Amino acid sequence: MQIFQPIITLAFTLIAPALLAGTLTVKDPWIPEAPPNARMLAGYMELHNHGEDVVRIVDARAESWFGNIEIHISETQDGLSRMRKIDLLEIPPGQSALLQRGGLHLMLMRPKRSPTVGDQITIELLDDAGQVAVVVEAEVRPRP
Repeated sequence: MQIFQPIITLAFTLIAPALLAGTLTVKDPWIPEAPPNARMLAGYMELHNHGEDVVRIVDARAESWFGNIEIHISETQDGLSRMRKIDLLEIPPGQSALLQRGGLHLMLMRPKRSPTVGDQITIELLDDAGQVAVVVEAEVRPRP
């Protein structure tokens, strides 16, 4: 058993940095409670990349709650506010992405049930390799 200890330590030393690269943390994830018969909701949070590589978020899912989820950005042009889908959210190493009202946000579409205050909704954010980059537990809160 003592022979394997240095091998295990060496393997962990070599593999652990790769596992930690691109690691995202999530701060304050929340979803405003939906009005009756809402067809779309929004999701907000702050994502921070603690890794050494750029994290590229290209998709999200919460299959038991929503038909699909897209990343959107709100923009104002010529005095009109519009939302548009973005296909890629890049978070450089050591940087954060703030998903908030009036800016970047998740667009939670085709709800399968109506979330109410206090519900916890699990959302998976997927990277450009189709892997889960981070699992988010978003709380449904009263509308501001």
